[in-house]
Amino acid sequence: MTTKSKTKKRRLRELAELAYRRELDRELATLDKHFESWRKGETTPWELGDLIHKFHDGRSRDLYVYYTRGDRSDKVARAIVIGLLSEAEVGKDLLEELGPMIEYHREADRSEE
Repeated sequence: MTTKSKTKKRRLRELAELAYRRELDRELATLDKHFESWRKGETTPWELGDLIHKFHDGRSRDLYVYYTRGDRSDKVARAIVIGLLSEAEVGKDLLEELGPMIEYHREADRSEE
């Protein structure tokens, strides 16, 4: 393995980890709104406990599986399209290489609308 490919793999890993962190942060912010509701007495402790359980077994697990398996290039391309990573963070060289995957995710994103 060349140093360039090792560097690229390391960079993709770092970017995928950053995207995972940011996406998990978004999801936790949503869960935090339920904690706020609980603190205000608008949600019961049982309802909050159920929401935490659903988060853990649902979205949190889904993100873990998504970001820890498969091609990191695909994860980074999707992260660019959904706004988790900026093109500047990814860098021009890697951005060019990811071009077809980015376009694939843009098309998929448009078809979901």
